This record gives sequence, structure tokens and C-alpha cells, in this order.
Amino acid sequence: MVDKKWNNAIKALDFALQPIVNIKSGKTFAVEVLLRNYQEAGGFHSIYNLFDEAFHDGVLYQLDLELRTKAFEKFSALDVESIKLFYNLDNRITYMPDFITGNTAEILEKLQIPKSSICMELSEKSTIHDSSSVQNLINHYKKERIDVAVDNFGTGIAGLQILYNAQADFIKIDRFFINDIHTDAKKRIFCSNIINMAHLMGVKVIAMGVESKDEYLTCKDIGVDFIQGYLVQKPQMKTDKILKKYSQINNLYKSDQRKYTSNLVDKSKINFIEPLNINSSMQDLFLYFKEQNENTFVPIVDDLNQLQGVIYEKDIKKISYSQFGASLAKNDNANSIKKFIKETISSEITWGVDKILQVYNTDAQSSYGI
Repeated sequence: MVDKKWNNAIKALDFALQPIVNIKSGKTFAVEVLLRNYQEAGGFHSIYNLFDEAFHDGVLYQLDLELRTKAFEKFSALDVESIKLFYNLDNRITYMPDFITGNTAEILEKLQIPKSSICMELSEKSTIHDSSSVQNLINHYKKERIDVAVDNFGTGIAGLQILYNAQADFIKIDRFFINDIHTDAKKRIFCSNIINMAHLMGVKVIAMGVESKDEYLTCKDIGVDFIQGYLVQKPQMKTDKILKKYSQINNLYKSDQRKYTSNLVDKSKINFIEPLNINSSMQDLFLYFKEQNENTFVPIVDDLNQLQGVIYEKDIKKISYSQFGASLAKNDNANSIKKFIKETISSEITWGVDKILQVYNTDAQSSYGI
């Protein structure tokens, strides 16, 4: 429980929403919730000041839980389907004496929001003081099958270590590196190399604070996956202001007259393989391989159609052909396919042949394809 001071602060605080969109199509992939009304909540001169005082008062974790609930409720009111919510966490919550795990799942279940819709943002800025706090929280949320993004990438000291461990699902390149990137060769080189490394590790990249056409085109050139910033839309307090698609981004992509043809993927070399949802039953899985008998594996996607991994037929053959296979498939208590999912290497079709081969060569021996 928090005292009257913090209860009043919680009532005054609100969230604005800012879209994160696909750099090619302009389709809304996610929204980030950004805290607002912090001055009205108690005269705090910044968001950092608010959280510093909550940490000092020992109520940071309880404050976060209240704000988390408020943010998730606002997200559930959105009229845009199949998108994610990016929620910022202060890594210091783990230092609070009342910190326990499991509350996120409880809030999501109460609001009927699937875990696949949530991405926890952890700021790399805090690694200047403690390089382990971000990694510990990443490990926790990955076990919970909740996506994780590393915010402000490039501003801390543990970014490359986090990237090496390949635990995060997204990195968000700090606005400092995006600002005027089209005129700064050093920024372009830095970001280009970070993006290449991220993609090799299976991590998607979001550019923060994209405000101009020139910044957009440079981000597109160096392989950014998603963008966020005023070029798309300023943060919005009202949920009905968030669109399903931002046509100005798609128009920029389509109107780019510069042509790159030497490195394109030959689409005739790509086989489409029907995926299964992660919540499918063992019976669904057995039936899939029976009907798709030419496939040796099946891609597994979540409710947002994002790849979670693959299940290889050879890993379930012993079960499916055993005398217990049929009864196991019908047994609700053992009906999960999740334990058979294995990680797989993947790439975006637009990355080009060179990068796709580079990605494949990082793990070619343990994979049947990409």
C-alpha cells in the first residue's frame, strides 16, 4: 500500500500513446505508453525526478504496479487489433523489499490481455550504474514469454553484452544517434553496425525520434525495422487518435526513387510453410504433420503472428507413433506444444541476399533453413 501522497500522485498521472510503425508499410506494430501529468502529480520537474523520489521513499514497486495497471487498461481501450504495448520499467524495482514476480501475468489475465501483446522496455541508461539489473529483468520476462526491448540503446555500458546474449527481442536506438543521422557519417556507421549485429542475433531494431524525411530514408537504408517519432505521430492522450496505418510512411517508402536491385532476394527461392499457433494442441500438431507430410518442421507463431520458433517432426515422432500418442493428444493436462519449440534463425525478406547469407552462416549447422 502507498500513502496519501503517492495515492494522489497516481490519480493525477496519465499516459500518452505513441505509435511504433513498420518502416516500409507504415502499419502500426505497437504503441509506447509515455507518462504524463507528472507536475500535476506533486510538482515533480521531470519523470526521472518522480521515480527517483518513489525509489527514495521505498514505494517504487507499488507505484509501478499501479501505473502498469493504468497503462494496460488504456491499451485495452484501443480500437487497433493485433498490436503490442511497450511499457517502460524502472530497473530499480528489483531493489524494493516488496518486489515479487508474477504480478504482470496476474494483471494481464484480469484484463484479458495476452502476454504476446506486451513488451517491457528496460533502459540501457541505468547500466551506467548497474550492468546486471537490465539482464536480470530480461531473463525473468523471457521465462514468462513476455517480449523485452532495450531502450536508449547506445547510452549505457552493457548494450553489446545484452546484444551478445541475444535475450532481448528489440533494441531501440537512442534519439541522439538518429538526430541528423543523414548528415553525420559517424552516426550512420555506428547505427549501421549495431543494426547488422542485432539482426545476426535475431533482434529487431526500432529507431527513436525520427522527425524528418532525410532521417527516415537513412534509417531505411541502414536496415531499421520500425520507427517511432514525430514523423509518424506525436504522443496522443486519446486512444482514438492512434491509427491502424500511417500512410505518409508507406508513401515515403514507395516514392523513394533510388533503386537497389543487385542484392534482392529471388522470391521463387522462398517456400511458404503454413504455421501453427503457439496455443495449438498436440492433436493439432500430429494432424499437421499427417496432412503436410512433405514438411519436416512447422513454424510456430503467437497471436500477433510473430515467429516464436519451430517444431521439428523428428522431435515428436516417438510420441506420435507410440501407443500413448493418441491418448496424450487428447489429454488436456499434457496438451501444450510449447515444450517442443526450438529457436530458429530468421530474417526479413528486405534485408537482401548478403545479410541473409550472413545470418544463416551464424547457425547453419543447427538449422534446416532460415
